[in-house]
Amino acid sequence: MDEITIVRRRLNREKWLQIINECRSSGTPVTKWCKANGVCEQTYYKWLKKFREETLENQKLSAVIETRSSEVIVPPEFAPLPVIPAVSKSSGITISIGQIKIDISDGTSPDTIKTTLQAVKKLC
Repeated sequence: MDEITIVRRRLNREKWLQIINECRSSGTPVTKWCKANGVCEQTYYKWLKKFREETLENQKLSAVIETRSSEVIVPPEFAPLPVIPAVSKSSGITISIGQIKIDISDGTSPDTIKTTLQAVKKLC
């Protein structure tokens, strides 16, 4: 495979990963989001399946490597953060992790924040 094809495939893969992340983070049903953003729903699901299969393969490979290794690899955990009351009036915070961007406005319930961070943890 020539270098141009490799780069083109990598860019296409990155584009679809971004599209899937945008759709998922929007909270909008896939069908509605795809129509609103001019994305073919069948193609969306084709790429989603491809990414899920890759993730599953990587997990299986990691499990094989871990069992053969004398060192146990512990996945990172989210550390609990203390809740500090806001001193100044702000419009909230933005958390960016890779291609994921989360805007949390003032007054968001702790349960909503917890649920959102747990969902991000599963994606990462």
